[in-house]
Amino acid sequence: MRGGAARKKLCGALLLLVCVSGATFLGVRALAAPARGSGGSGGVYTAAWGGKGGGAGESDRQYTPADLKLMEDLGAEGWEARSVSDFSKALADWTDEDAFHAGEEAMERLERTYEAGGAYDRFLRRTLSASLGEAGTRHYGGYCARHRDSFSDSAVRERQADVFGDQYTVFQAAADYQVRYVIQDGDKLTVGERDRILNDYRAEVRQYLDGFTEKQLLDEKTMAKKVEVYLESLDGQLSTDLMKLEGSSLVWYSAWGPEYGG
Repeated sequence: MRGGAARKKLCGALLLLVCVSGATFLGVRALAAPARGSGGSGGVYTAAWGGKGGGAGESDRQYTPADLKLMEDLGAEGWEARSVSDFSKALADWTDEDAFHAGEEAMERLERTYEAGGAYDRFLRRTLSASLGEAGTRHYGGYCARHRDSFSDSAVRERQADVFGDQYTVFQAAADYQVRYVIQDGDKLTVGERDRILNDYRAEVRQYLDGFTEKQLLDEKTMAKKVEVYLESLDGQLSTDLMKLEGSSLVWYSAWGPEYGG
């Protein structure tokens, strides 16, 4: 009896360790600041666990023709209708160690060196980034009964003005946040539907910022609290039967611009 109980405790400890490892993978990945320039998720993806990754010099390599072909193949006509499970597995097969890291490294090179504004820029930094995160959740947390995915994003409000004949940004308010979600059925949820929800989420946050004056937005402490509460309400508002949003949170809020007196 004692031996059986000890084995159960050991199995439970191992399962907890694997699940925590998966959660840590997502946490480390989320530390990268969202990339605002291309309307992308966020940030440069890095191989946080490093098992197959190279040194600093290797990680700066230009993406390869094979990397570009992988992205082009995944972006072929009809990609929106593919299931999220099939799509993320084609990008980085989480059931195969070598295949997963090959996809992971290809994404790292693409996100570091693919040209901003290129034909696949948005597809890379939003669609593929979200799918790689989902593959990573399953690869590193494969024994967890319930996987919770996350996607780093940002919403920005800014104003430009003419300064001696040139346009400059003179005000900006930015909310960097993490959408957390549980895919209820990865074989039924399509990539297009997942992307629609993530895009709607950003649009709602952006619209929320539009509801404040620049003076109000400059009060960073107050605005951070307001945005955090708003994200909680968005989780319930945008959840569907196939994709449940829960635990989304503000990572950083910042604003700068003209000083307002009074």
